[in-house]
Amino acid sequence: ILKDLEETLLLALVNSTGSILEDELLLNTLEKTKKNSISIKESLEKGNRTKEILEEVRQTYVEVAKRGAVLFFAMQKLSAISEMYQYSLSSYLEVFRRSIHDAKPANIPINRITNIIEKLTHNTYDYVVMSIFECNRLMFAFQMTLMMIEIEGGFQQTLYDFFIKGNTSCNDDCGKSPVPWLMDGSWKELCFLSSIKSFEELRLSFEQNIDEWKTWFDIENLEDVPPPSPFAELSKFNILLLLRIFRPDRVINGIKRFIIDHFKGNEYYVSSPTINYKKILGQTSEKYPIVFVLSPGADPINDIQILANSEGMVGNKFKFLSLGQNMEKEAEELISNASQRGHWVMLQNCDLLPMWLKELEKILENQNKGGKVMKEFRLWLTTKPTKAFPLGILQNATKIVTEPPEGLRFNMRSIASKLTDENMCESSHPAFRSLIYVLCLFHAILLDRRKFGKIGFNVSYDFNESDFRISFKLLNMYLNKSLQNNDDEIPWESLKYLIGEAMYGGRVTDEFDRRVLTTYLDEYMGNFLFDEGKFWFASSTSYSYILPTFVNIESMVARINDLPIIDSPVVFGLNPNSEITYYSNSAKLMWANLLSMHSVGASGGSTLENSELLQRLIE
Repeated sequence: ILKDLEETLLLALVNSTGSILEDELLLNTLEKTKKNSISIKESLEKGNRTKEILEEVRQTYVEVAKRGAVLFFAMQKLSAISEMYQYSLSSYLEVFRRSIHDAKPANIPINRITNIIEKLTHNTYDYVVMSIFECNRLMFAFQMTLMMIEIEGGFQQTLYDFFIKGNTSCNDDCGKSPVPWLMDGSWKELCFLSSIKSFEELRLSFEQNIDEWKTWFDIENLEDVPPPSPFAELSKFNILLLLRIFRPDRVINGIKRFIIDHFKGNEYYVSSPTINYKKILGQTSEKYPIVFVLSPGADPINDIQILANSEGMVGNKFKFLSLGQNMEKEAEELISNASQRGHWVMLQNCDLLPMWLKELEKILENQNKGGKVMKEFRLWLTTKPTKAFPLGILQNATKIVTEPPEGLRFNMRSIASKLTDENMCESSHPAFRSLIYVLCLFHAILLDRRKFGKIGFNVSYDFNESDFRISFKLLNMYLNKSLQNNDDEIPWESLKYLIGEAMYGGRVTDEFDRRVLTTYLDEYMGNFLFDEGKFWFASSTSYSYILPTFVNIESMVARINDLPIIDSPVVFGLNPNSEITYYSNSAKLMWANLLSMHSVGASGGSTLENSELLQRLIE
């Protein structure tokens, strides 16, 4: 604008004839130029002040940007573990925007920033954990936590390298272990760790205080007990390094303690959130499908059917199709009709038509470009993990892994969350509510016992929700019948036979496994449940598993949430040593996966290089 004014003024001067002071047009042009120049200058100054204010506000929210970048790159690293763990930036930005919107308002900026960061971390954890298998959930939480610490500058790369790699030295100067209870490989790792800062006195302390270290080594839950001096004040992460050397079977529980400690006692990030299908539906759109990644024995059809009924998608508004050979045309017709009418479609077993999935990707792209898709339309897909699934669908789709969580608390909460207060009132028998809790515990015990391998069951069985629901109906029916007949006692033998031999037992093929199953019912079902005093199912050194009292589903879930995060094998009726193999194998798997993730990320370089790149992107 100033340039145009200058050119207009110069042109007026060139064309001026006679005295400049007498040229009225020139004087008016000069006056106009002067006023505009002052106005533009004031506008520029105002713009600069506004820019400074905006920059100040932007700098205030840099911490939110840091956390957002860390969480996104933690998500991206998961692609090194499985071909199904794919996420796009656009789908993550939806989580980011939703977190800003849902965060608790605050007048003070620092409080608002804290609220956004907490909500963003919470929502991202839910979004990712919902879409990955149980064996990788703790690993993601651990990776996420480490990257948060790293961006804050409290991270020592050499210690992390030791944790995931162990002894990488080719030197063999240590010789054999000086004690029989510490393996030679662990002794070499101890010697190697002694060469790293913060652990220089480790070897000397061990050689001078072998009895103290042996006492610590023999403790069942040594991750909760400080190691011998001078390492009693070690951080939770540094304790993980000692656990790797002395007790690899306690590393998994040590990681849980480390994450809980970082989040100031919050156990949420070591738990498996209960899937809320109604909430998930509200976060989806007609543009991208919802993909169920199935585990053995899982079938989400019942949950989706309940959701469809609650949303009015009944009759022809919700159609299913189990895919197989020559089913492509029928599937395409269902998608086309449903998208135009705003209906729902579920295509099951998509992994059986790997070649057609590319065509499905094109169909969805064309629909989105055409803009003729009804907002109510939803496409539900089920598949087993497969490399053939198109990245274009996986990266943008809402992914849900249907797999029982690990731990009694989370398995019980998962099954109890699908009950309602109406279910609790289906029988007026005084024992009904207590037996619902017993049935939930029995179901959770069977699911979680599988993790012990051959020690748990000789054969792995796919117990699922349908077993629980039918057993629940049997329980309801027999108690109501007992009440109607004014029976003095509950028909325990009939209930135990139908639940143990017919329902759950119908899946069991091994005679010894059947004996284990029926023994649980003998221990859990009987008049002894209602004797004076609290009945307890099992008791460990740190917790007693009792039969609680409650009045509704909410209070029942509250009692379930009081259960410990880490279950003792005693509650399964097993020896404490039975979990050693399971936890040792879990730790080895986590180290292997962390090592795979360590090689991918923002730049494909080292963790420190990725950290520097994150900082540059934020700035």
